[in-house]
Amino acid sequence: MDTIKGLVGAGLGVSLLPEISLSDGQARGTKTIEVIEPQLSRSIGMVLPRHREVAPSEQIFLEFLLEYYKKLNQFGW
Repeated sequence: MDTIKGLVGAGLGVSLLPEISLSDGQARGTKTIEVIEPQLSRSIGMVLPRHREVAPSEQIFLEFLLEYYKKLNQFGW
């Protein structure tokens, strides 16, 4: 992300970045604006090991994520 911010700061374009990548400050010569319209969303996934069983702690984490995002979805997030 720092490379992208640096390129934008050098005048070599613009970029859309995840909000979390903006929390560590702006590159010199850049500014940030919040995109409100259109409403944006992003799909995410979880990477699981193919050649071994999922560990109990990994299973708990997966179940937590699924439940967490299910609740967010109920509130329109």
